[in-house]
Amino acid sequence: MTHLRSRRGPALAVPVVLSPTAGRYGFLQGTSMASPHVAAVAALLKSTHPHATPARLPALLKAEADNPGCPAGPYDGDGDGVVDATCVGGRHVNGFYGSGVVDALRAVE
Repeated sequence: MTHLRSRRGPALAVPVVLSPTAGRYGFLQGTSMASPHVAAVAALLKSTHPHATPARLPALLKAEADNPGCPAGPYDGDGDGVVDATCVGGRHVNGFYGSGVVDALRAVE
């Protein structure tokens, strides 16, 4: 096992890009993809807020979230001319981004 370190000591978070093939990105969605990522960011936040209760962690996550809102017009994610999804909701909570996107590293710095 490799222990990741920075100049400040052991690294709690490191930038990682998961790529199925060189130079390409994979697109995954849904709660099965979101849940482990949210749990990991919550664990990182707990490490920087050791006295935070489990009830407090959702508020910490939401405070770090940036929600870009629904895209303007129909969403054609793969460019084939067919509308793939319709985003419902507003700027703060919507069907594409939930309560928002959290930069995990920025959240713990």
